[in-house]
Amino acid sequence: MQDENIALHRFALFTTCCTVFFIFVGGLVAFSRIARSYSDYPLLFRPATAMLALVPLQIWLGAATVWTAKAVLPATADVLTGALVLGTSFLLTLRAYAMVVHRVPVWK
Repeated sequence: MQDENIALHRFALFTTCCTVFFIFVGGLVAFSRIARSYSDYPLLFRPATAMLALVPLQIWLGAATVWTAKAVLPATADVLTGALVLGTSFLLTLRAYAMVVHRVPVWK
């Protein structure tokens, strides 16, 4: 029974590390693309810069929540930062979608 728990905890740690890695790399790729191509557009560049700061903070606060056994302050800050990440990514999505040129089919 003890060996199964150790294996399960190692697997959970591995999947958590992989998830954090992919989220962080995805954020870096998105920011680098926006910084390269759209640095002239502050409506895209500012939320991307905010996301670059918020995502590592969110990861660190999530780890602090676990390390402190769900203490109130880190858990509350983690939830608040998660809401800020969600809102900022939604704003970034809306602003990027507004830049897309819509083409009307010829037959209509």
